[in-house]
Amino acid sequence: MKKYFLLIALICIHLQAVKNARYKALREKVCKEDVEGVRKVITKAHSAINKRDKRGATLLHFATYPLKNSCPGDRAAIIELLLKHGADPRICDYKDRTAYDLLKASEQVIADPDRNEMLGLLNLEGDPAFYSGGEEE
Repeated sequence: MKKYFLLIALICIHLQAVKNARYKALREKVCKEDVEGVRKVITKAHSAINKRDKRGATLLHFATYPLKNSCPGDRAAIIELLLKHGADPRICDYKDRTAYDLLKASEQVIADPDRNEMLGLLNLEGDPAFYSGGEEE
C-alpha cells in the first residue's frame, strides 16, 4: 500500500514540475513580447494562465510591462491571446492592482501607440458577456 502512495506522490510532484515549467516558458515568452512563442506555448500552459508569482502578478500583469524596443502591436496581441485563453483581468496583485491599473498608471507607456488598444482589451467594466461567461445576446 505504501508503494502506491509513494507512486501517487511522485506522479503529483512530476505533474507540478511540468506545470511550473510550462508556466515559466509562457511567462518568458510574454516578457520577451514573443507573440508567436506565446501562441505555441499557451495551449500547453492553459492551467497556469492565471497563476500568480510571489508578488501576486499574473501573465496579464507581465504583458503590460513594456520593453525598450517594443514592436507596435505585440503587447496588445499578447494580451488578447491571454484573454482568449482564459486570463482573468480582474485578478489583482498584492498591491491590489489589476493589469489595467498598472497600464493606466504607467508613465512609460503614455507614448505607446498601442496603449489605448491594450486599455480597451483590459477594461471589461460593463461587458455582460465577460461577467456571464458567454457571448452577449
